[in-house]
Amino acid sequence: MKKKWISIIMVIALIAGMAAGCGKKSEESKSGVTAKDNPTQDQSGQSENTPMGRYVEQTVALPEQMKEMNGDITGIALLRDEQGRKILYTLNILSGTYTGNILQEDGTWVQEDASWLTDSVGKAKGSIRRIEKGDDGSLFAVYYDDDYTHHIVKTMDGRTAEEVNIPDLASGGKDRVSCGWKIMESGDVLIAYMSNELVLYSGTDGSEIRKFEQGRADVDDVNDLLDVEGNRILTLNEDSNGFVVYDADTGKQVDMIVLEEKDYVEGIMRFSGLDAYLYLDSVGLRHMQAGGTIQETVIDGSLCSAGIPGIRGVSFLVGDNEDYYVLYSDDHDMQVAHYVYDANVATVPSVKMTIFGLETSDVIARAVGKYQIANPDVQIVYTTAEAEEGASTTADYIRALNTELLSGKGADLLVLDGLPVDSYIEKGVLTDLSDILKPMLDSGELLENIMNSYADQEGRMYGIPARFSVPILYGDGDVVKAISGLDTLQQYVQENPDSPFMLAGGKTFTYDELAKLLLSINYEEIVGDGSKLNKESVVKFLNTVQIAGNALGATVETEPLPPLTDEELKEWLASAAPYWAKMNFYMGAYPVRDHVAAADEMKGIDDLCYPTSIVSEYDKMISTVNGLFIPSGMIGVNSASGQSDMAKDFVKFLLSEEEQNTDLGNGFPVNAKSLDNWCGKVLDYSLGMSMNIDGEEIKIDAEPPTREEITQFIDMARELRIPLNIDRVFKEMILDEAKAFFAGSVTAEKAADAICTKANTYRAE
Repeated sequence: MKKKWISIIMVIALIAGMAAGCGKKSEESKSGVTAKDNPTQDQSGQSENTPMGRYVEQTVALPEQMKEMNGDITGIALLRDEQGRKILYTLNILSGTYTGNILQEDGTWVQEDASWLTDSVGKAKGSIRRIEKGDDGSLFAVYYDDDYTHHIVKTMDGRTAEEVNIPDLASGGKDRVSCGWKIMESGDVLIAYMSNELVLYSGTDGSEIRKFEQGRADVDDVNDLLDVEGNRILTLNEDSNGFVVYDADTGKQVDMIVLEEKDYVEGIMRFSGLDAYLYLDSVGLRHMQAGGTIQETVIDGSLCSAGIPGIRGVSFLVGDNEDYYVLYSDDHDMQVAHYVYDANVATVPSVKMTIFGLETSDVIARAVGKYQIANPDVQIVYTTAEAEEGASTTADYIRALNTELLSGKGADLLVLDGLPVDSYIEKGVLTDLSDILKPMLDSGELLENIMNSYADQEGRMYGIPARFSVPILYGDGDVVKAISGLDTLQQYVQENPDSPFMLAGGKTFTYDELAKLLLSINYEEIVGDGSKLNKESVVKFLNTVQIAGNALGATVETEPLPPLTDEELKEWLASAAPYWAKMNFYMGAYPVRDHVAAADEMKGIDDLCYPTSIVSEYDKMISTVNGLFIPSGMIGVNSASGQSDMAKDFVKFLLSEEEQNTDLGNGFPVNAKSLDNWCGKVLDYSLGMSMNIDGEEIKIDAEPPTREEITQFIDMARELRIPLNIDRVFKEMILDEAKAFFAGSVTAEKAADAICTKANTYRAE
């Protein structure tokens, strides 16, 4: 297993706690004509004036053996050989053997022995990095050995392979790691290094010919951003916001392409003839002329797999008839998409549906992309408050949204995260979804504990989360129990004045950090049903934060973060503030000592690595928190929607096993079958962490959780029945007004008065 070592600064850690549908854009497409905009339509549902013609995405079925092996065969690369055949190279993870799969005209695959790979990379037990076609007509592969030394092997006949002799690769080791590899038409070899070097070597003796300047290459694979054609080299520019082209013979720059909308480039860049380039990223596929002044979007990423969160382009291939193939990786699955231009498909889908939320949810955005591919006549416009202008606070956004919704307007679907859901239900803004949810629940498709927590006494359900995370406390049992309540924490601190219940990891906590944690753990006790804040509950909360903070030596202000200057720290905190504001649980260094605990939020199987390892190695315990789960991707249908049936269909799709199987790292699935599938996940890496606690350097080896540990945790998650539905405005108001108390300028009673007055006025609106 590959071990990843992460050296962290605990200060930072603690502050945080693309079937069919791809558009070829034209000037006509900018008009935004849809069925809703123009009622004059033919029998196909298209308006007479609807612009026609765009690329459609067709799914190419994977080779049968990839389906039969249930993930044990993975796709490595999709390429064209010298004969023009399209080959999908696969690796059998269990046997270490490689296979070439030749795509036929009817969409089927014919297997071909790939002994040149099995007899070289396979026998060396190397970890494959790349399989590509060289510009000299060869096929080559890059792999690394146990010492992380990279090797290049190439074949000219497709049967036997020999290693390319590059002395610098053999001697580079860990100090000079290669991250990009190309073979020129001349047979010379181009290698990019993580040290931002780009070096051309002789294909004969491996000697260095010349070096070129390139931009940021601090990732371990830049091949997607590196290409060669003839004697030209395409690579990242110095600012990493575009590309430069070099003449390999002279070393001179001959062209530059800048992508002004990007801070840095990420995607796949390729030559497309002498004076043009193709660039594939989440925006879609763009065709660029030399000089970078003309950029045409050939395929619209908002309607295709390329723009779907969680899906990554692995290989990009130009077909024979102005068509394109892309090999995608989707979590642990692979898929091949074929893009073909269809003059009979509307440039813009004929039906529009809208979704609105405070901020972008990858779970919703992914479902939007997938739904559009499955329904090519539908365009879903997903907008968020964070992308709008004119409002400065969450409360401002919500007031503007409330005015729109109460006047019978607004998006067809609402992402309810952070919104006053109870108020919307009372005012009839949301549609009852029980007609689609109850059959899914009765069949066992959805998690009973999660779904039922959103049903009223008549069984009506107005908003449902797409995912949920699990807050945990882990460490020593007595401390875990104490932190679970306001009264118990006060009592524990009073009885153990000299025993800090959390490790700070090299910094002191702030009262604001403690307040965020304790507000989340005790939200229902403090806020109640949200109809009106109780002053006594708020006072108890404030006093508990102060008592706990005093025991930990908490500070009012965040300590400076060396070696940052005050101005650098201020800028960093300002940029990070929106992220930290969303965090509910993350507090305390890992509880490796006695009588301490830590709080964290489990959003996926990967998150279990450290908690389960510490439990087994240090004899600690893991506990869920007061039966709480944290919902995310909360979805509801606007009762004023003119697309109610389609909106409900989208909700069903969002909750389907197909869509819930993918792990995006932002919550567990609410689909019961998908959650069962997650129990069978196997993590193939381990983690290592070093941290400094009170001057002591502590190293933690974290092995992947066992299947038993995963199952035990999932069993706990199936028992959670209380959603932590935090009204973000309430949270901001409480935390903001509490600062004066923590600073000592007002009493707890006065701070509570200010909090209750402000919050209750907002609720009354």
